[in-house]
Amino acid sequence: MAAAKLPFGKPPPASTEPRPIVVVSRCLAHEACRWNAACINDAFVNQMIPFVDFRTVCPECDIGLGVPRRPVRMVRDQKEGRVKLVQPATGQDMTDSMHAYTKAFLDDIAEVDGFLLKSRSPSCGPDPVRIYKGPEENGVVGKRSGFFAESVRERFPCAPIEDEGRLHNFLIREHFLTRIFLRARLRATRSQVGIVSLIDFHAQHKYLLMAYSQSTLRAL
Repeated sequence: MAAAKLPFGKPPPASTEPRPIVVVSRCLAHEACRWNAACINDAFVNQMIPFVDFRTVCPECDIGLGVPRRPVRMVRDQKEGRVKLVQPATGQDMTDSMHAYTKAFLDDIAEVDGFLLKSRSPSCGPDPVRIYKGPEENGVVGKRSGFFAESVRERFPCAPIEDEGRLHNFLIREHFLTRIFLRARLRATRSQVGIVSLIDFHAQHKYLLMAYSQSTLRAL
């Protein structure tokens, strides 16, 4: 398959174009691992596969909840005042297991250019996910990112993080692709010795960087 021409910047020769490294929720076009044993056949994720190196993650499966599994939810502990990850059907508190798994997974990441995670998931959801009053109560007392996504934001504050729902928006999708491919090129540039490659990187992407921020471009 011929390499696609990217709609931004001046790409290196096709044979040397660096592939972005993206952590993706495993249920997005990779494996039937959702709580109901479903796989989301996301068209955009499928389109990315030939051009991106995906690293899959399913925190709920990987802490031993299995497939299929009883759903989990985020619950605010009224006594301790903190948010917990609870499986209402069994009463199990998965909070410590999820924190330990997330730390180990993120500690193992040497390089990453972006994250594409499952929307509304209490583990992976990057956008606000419902926090319930109790394991069996439907009252919503707040919203925040899921446990895994929250740790990703803390550990990789500059990395692009999106969910599959938001990427249906063309402009959001365009910005996400721009950022992961640009970060991949910068990662490749940093692996080279000397200032010449960095100067060349800025020369190739001058107008793209200027479109985002002229003042930042001048500072760079």
